[in-house]
Amino acid sequence: MGLDKAKVAYDKALELNYGTVSLVNMSGLYINANAPLDAQRWAEKGLRLDPGNAQLLNHRSLALLEQGKWKEGFESYDSRFGIPAWSARKYADKAPMWKPG
Repeated sequence: MGLDKAKVAYDKALELNYGTVSLVNMSGLYINANAPLDAQRWAEKGLRLDPGNAQLLNHRSLALLEQGKWKEGFESYDSRFGIPAWSARKYADKAPMWKPG
């Protein structure tokens, strides 16, 4: 599905009030479209409804990093580990988790 078709589908989902899932998808669409300001806007809209949503936190983090807002972006960068697809990955046996400082 191309980005244009995805946007049409996500707009329809928003119209039907599919809630946070639609906002996750819309913010992700703009991450993939290299439109970080739009991605951040959609992620923050979703976070007002669901402040602890790991996918929305991750999308906002990526959008901020893409804008060069390093401090803000890295503050919630580890939120990705709250996403089931991420937590299923096992890296510990290959390399230790990097810790700043």
